[in-house]
Formats: sequence, C-alpha cells, structure tokens
Amino acid sequence: MFSQGNPILLTDAINTGLIDELHYDFRLLNSSCPGLKILVFETDVETDQYIDLYDIYAEDDIAGMIFNGHLHVRNAIIDYELDTYSAFLLVKGNLTCDNLVAGCTEIHVKGDVNVLHTFIGYYNHGEVHIEGDLHAGLWIEDDHHTTVNGKVNAVTFCRSWHIAAPDFTDWRDILLPEAAAELMKDDYLFSGNVDLIHKIKEGQPVFKQVLQHIRITLDDFYQLHQNNLYPPDMDKLTMVEDKWVVSCMRSGHLPGDQEHGSIFIMNHRADLSFFMMKENDHLICLCDEGDNEYEDIVRDSPQERELRRYFSRAQEIVSTKEKWNAQYKTAINKEELWHLIWMLNPTDDVEAFKLTATAIFNRVVLAAEYPYAYIHNTYQDDSEKRGLADAPAFSVPIALLDGLLSHGLLAEIPVHRPLADEITALNQLGTLYWNTTFQYPESYASTPIDAQYLQFVNSQLQQYEMGIIRLNPGIDNYILACIPLRELTAITEKMLLFKIQTDYLI
Repeated sequence: MFSQGNPILLTDAINTGLIDELHYDFRLLNSSCPGLKILVFETDVETDQYIDLYDIYAEDDIAGMIFNGHLHVRNAIIDYELDTYSAFLLVKGNLTCDNLVAGCTEIHVKGDVNVLHTFIGYYNHGEVHIEGDLHAGLWIEDDHHTTVNGKVNAVTFCRSWHIAAPDFTDWRDILLPEAAAELMKDDYLFSGNVDLIHKIKEGQPVFKQVLQHIRITLDDFYQLHQNNLYPPDMDKLTMVEDKWVVSCMRSGHLPGDQEHGSIFIMNHRADLSFFMMKENDHLICLCDEGDNEYEDIVRDSPQERELRRYFSRAQEIVSTKEKWNAQYKTAINKEELWHLIWMLNPTDDVEAFKLTATAIFNRVVLAAEYPYAYIHNTYQDDSEKRGLADAPAFSVPIALLDGLLSHGLLAEIPVHRPLADEITALNQLGTLYWNTTFQYPESYASTPIDAQYLQFVNSQLQQYEMGIIRLNPGIDNYILACIPLRELTAITEKMLLFKIQTDYLI
C-alpha cells in the first residue's frame, strides 16, 4: 500500500499548509525529528494490509498519511501507544476498516467512518474528528477526544462524560464472561489494554455478539421514521404484523413547513404502548401502561428497557415491509398511462377531465411505487375487496381499473347476481358516453351477465362504430368500457402494458 503514496517532506507539508487543518504541533515534531516525511495518496486506496500507526512512524519515519480519496482497509488500523507520537491519518473521503483503535494519534476524516466491528478511542493525548457519520458495531470512548459531526450508528460504551447517554457503562455488560475474567483486574479495565487490543486485532472473541442500544437516540428515531414506505405526500403510515402495530406520522412535509414526526408502537397482547415524537431537536418518549394516560419515561426504568425492546421490534417490522415493498415495486410507463386515461375521456371539457385524469394517474403511480402504502393504508378497503394483500403483483392493473371505476368511467357487473339487478351501472356508463341505455333479453331477469349478452349488445352498437369491451385483470366480475371501435386496437395495446386483457365480443 505504501508504495502507492507520494512521499513529501514534513517540512514542505508544513510550509505549504498541507496539514494546517490538523491540530498537532508539527513544527515541534519536525525540529526534534528532522527528515520525517508524509505520504500523499491521490486516488482511492483499498488494501488488506494491517496498519500500525506507531510502527509506521517509528520504523519508516512517516509522520502521517493523506488520502485525497477513500481509504478501505480490510484489516485493522491500530495505535498501541499512549505517551508518544504515532502517524496521523487525514482522509478526505470515507474511511472503512474492520477495527479502529486510536490512542495518541490524530485521525481526521472528512467523510463517513465505517468500522465493521469495534472503534476504540482511548487516552487523552489523541484526537479523532469525523465530519460525516460514524457507523460501527461498537464504539468505546475512554478519556479520549472523538467528535462526530454527523450521525452515530453504533452501540456506545463510555464510563465518563465523553459520550452523552452511552448505551453501556459497565464492562461486564459488553464483554464475554471469559474475556472479562481474563482482562479485568479489580473490576477495572483500561480501553488501551494491550491484551484487549491484541484480541481485537487478531479477531478473537471479546464482546457479546448481540449488543443493542439501551437508549434510543434522535438518529435512531429518524432512521425508523424516515423509511422507504412513505409516499411523498402521505401523513400517516401504519404497519400491522401479528400482535404489533407501528404507526409513523408526519406533518410539515410540504415545502416551507416545519417538520414534525411521531411514532406509535403497540402490542395488542400487552397493556403497553409507546409514543415518540421529535420536538425542537429533542426526542420525547411517553408510555401508556393500559390506563390511556401517557407519562414520561424515567431513565434506567423498566419502561425504558421495554421501549428498547418495542423499538427493536418496530425496526424489524419496518425492515420486513421495506423488503416486501421493494419486491413488488413496479416500473411503469407513465407517458403511456397518461395517454390511456385520456383515451377514456367521455367529454370535450379538457380542464374538468384533467382533475379526474390526474387523480387516476396518481393512484396507479402510488400502487406501482409504494405498493405497501397503497394496499395497507391509502386504499385499504378497496384492496381487501380485491384480495391484493394475497396478490400484490396485481396492484397496478387493479389500481388502474378501480381508479377508472371510482370516477364512473367503467362499469363493474357482478357475475353472481341477475343482470337485471345490475343493469343500472351499465346504463349510467352508456348515458355518460353515448347518452343511451341498454336493453336485455327476458332471460337475464334471472341470469347474470355473460359473453352472449355482450355479443348481443355489440351487434347493435356495431353500426354506430361503437362497442363495449371487457377489461379483464384476472377477476370474475365483468368490468366494462365504452369505446369507439376505431380506438379498439390502441386501447387493447395500452391496456396490455398494464397487464389487463381486453375482450371485444361480437
């Protein structure tokens, strides 16, 4: 890896201002250790090499390394030293590594830091500055100075004030019992302990496999609340799974509005529910233990531990629904959709129909891009009627037909009741398009609609170059449209784009 770097004397780096954003007194270092150099990497660097920041300095006379792109180390980056200098890292992109242990070194990352397992900052002579987000399995801070400008997505451990409201403060809560017995002396363990760091470097088991946040942060709230299931203009999204109900509510999502958000989590089999909301960049958490009165959650209380459990379950539910939504999300040709809707315009009033066409268009787009919200929230009743929860692949064609039906542009005639009882719906459609009504043979006073009836009607309409077609997305009922026969081919082709068969019976 080092051969990819361009060596520059530390003197030149100081004189050109190359390392001005770092806080160490490099002039003092340069005067006491002349001849030191830094390595500058102009492109992204990926390596499997283990990096010991003290050895780089002590053995190779390297004062530090500058990466003008991303740095990806499929290994550990470690500084074992307490009271002596170690090479700095200045990464202008993202830093990714398996484990990161920082003692006296200075590390400055302008992007995100992604640590697969453990990030440790220990001792008060070092500094880590992350301008982006920190993602780590576990972040341990021990009398060290780490600043994260972005979001923190990590389980946190700290025994002092360096991390506000850490998840854990007792080593025994995060260490495996055998590791605690080996490493802890008189119930004390220093994060810079050489044996601890060596185990981390070698990938030996040290920490418990399942560590969860004890306290929920505003970042946790945002990640759950701002999920991929929300259509842009939707205020409330509810997810139900077995006994669990998770509702995400938002307001102020329009331009210029102040944004507010809340999450409600309930278990139907327990007299316990939680309400969380953001207010002035603070997270408010309330608990209802079955008496319909919400109270503040006391820190370190049983209610706080239950909230964490509920919140974790909500995260699992949302993740499951997001995967489901991604599976059934459908790409559609919006231009063809818009054209098809306008082909069924029954009037010459363009402005009036534009509102109708827009409503139908938006309904189909919702079904295509947000099938979960369409089926389980916005059009829940219609979806239950159509059985879409069990057949979500039909969301788009059903949304198109139901949208046209809801605006009276189609007629739906059931097949389990006599046609005479349902002829009104067909007559309303005929009146809208052609100002006509339909007759039926006497036998249909007791029998339902069938193909012979459509042949009967179309034989009469043919001389006027008009016809009734059946739109069939795979359901039993007859969904009928009135069309001019000159547009039969075009409508048939466009309906097929949305998985709808057309039948013109003559």
